[in-house]
Amino acid sequence: MINKNTSETTEKKYRAYDNGKRNVEYWGSADRIDTSGHEDAKERLVRLYRSDDFMQKLFDEPFTARKDIEEAQLERIRELVTDAWNIPLYHDKYAAAGFDLPMLQNLDWDTYNRLPVVTKDELIDAFPHSCINLRYKDQIDTAADTLFRTRTSGTSGRVLRILVDPKAVVTDTLQGLRQYWLQSQRSYTKGDLHAFVYSLPSWMTDLNKDYPQFFIDTLLPPEAMAEILNNEQPEILSLNASNLAPIIPLLTRKTIQNLKLVCLHSEMSSKDERQALSKQLDGTPVLDEYSSEEAARIALEMPCGHYHVCEDNVRLDVIDPETGAFAEDGATGHVVITNLLNEAMPFIKYMQGNDLITSSKQSKCPDSITWRQIERVEGRANDAFVRPDGQKVLPGTLLDLTYQWMIEVGGLDNIESFVRGFSFVQEAPNLIRLTVANPDFSDAAYREPAEKILKKLVRDVMGDEVEVKMDVVDKLSEYEGKRRPIRSNL
Repeated sequence: MINKNTSETTEKKYRAYDNGKRNVEYWGSADRIDTSGHEDAKERLVRLYRSDDFMQKLFDEPFTARKDIEEAQLERIRELVTDAWNIPLYHDKYAAAGFDLPMLQNLDWDTYNRLPVVTKDELIDAFPHSCINLRYKDQIDTAADTLFRTRTSGTSGRVLRILVDPKAVVTDTLQGLRQYWLQSQRSYTKGDLHAFVYSLPSWMTDLNKDYPQFFIDTLLPPEAMAEILNNEQPEILSLNASNLAPIIPLLTRKTIQNLKLVCLHSEMSSKDERQALSKQLDGTPVLDEYSSEEAARIALEMPCGHYHVCEDNVRLDVIDPETGAFAEDGATGHVVITNLLNEAMPFIKYMQGNDLITSSKQSKCPDSITWRQIERVEGRANDAFVRPDGQKVLPGTLLDLTYQWMIEVGGLDNIESFVRGFSFVQEAPNLIRLTVANPDFSDAAYREPAEKILKKLVRDVMGDEVEVKMDVVDKLSEYEGKRRPIRSNL
């Protein structure tokens, strides 16, 4: 359970940081987050957080007996597939594969294993009305809408809009407390400050003044990030590897000593790289989080050295890339997930892009965690870019850059119609090209401001000497649309 010892939470004061080119702010309160929405979800969040029974169960889950974990997963999957029978995308696939409603209602693991896989392209084509739970369809584009919205392009270059029900978001938020508690060797407490470096802020900044967190824009330069961290002295730092490496030399001794955990997300990093970063931080644990927009947390690297699958959040299977059959323990294959939280837009046996993992035989964990283990995350197929000064800009930062561009130009709720696909390529040391599939951009009224914003964002990350070009096409080529849309030709 959570350590009940708390330290007094001091009130933080936040300010804007002007790097001379882009006046980017970091926020620790409602300055960035719209607090007028999702009031029911916020009330539920606080209510569950105050429930000792709920929180105790949440923090006990990683240590539950295997039999109980499997039974709970199967019961939850039965609920999801029963709902999915009334969702056109799933109904058509299940019926074509010979399934009917009674089979889904009485589903066992053999039946689950025979369910057809769902792909990202299928969900994009079905969005919204053919892939949304009927209980939530009336909320789409209405004043009664309580759904949360997110999006992903991942390695496919096609943008998938995702709707998440409030109950799932609340549970996922509370699971975040458990994540940092587990990864920090159970030292994370209510008064600890969490610095969250990402493309968009979280929907909450604290829980009744407990577990405070603040947001730092991932596109800020290292000097700005380090200045903020040195001012605020967080205990938990969550960011991607390409942001961490350049800020470490700029952190004060006091800032480093105050850290309990650095959690890496969004990009690939090797165990050797994380251990080297940990050494530079005087031994502060630097651990990986494997997650996606579709599934939220999938697996966490723990202090014991294992990756453990978050089994109350996701069912994970490994599929042989050649045969499509379930891979044996120790084999490398594609990731197939079932999101056990999100009812509004189900992801049931969903092929997680081009992700590859190596499965692992269950071995006894010194931390007593019983969640299934995976050997390692092999990563995704995107490339890093290289700045003219030789510094690498890794795929997670480049994805954040493209997301930020789409949001600034088209708005968060208009991404799918705004950009139907893209490729983002470093063609030469000083040349970056974005190819966008949207004929509307042929109109100068759309194209010119979009190109201006793109150049500003790219130069903030890559340097002023980099030339930025934007091409507009009706449709991406098969290579651009399906394989490595973020890539380097160097």
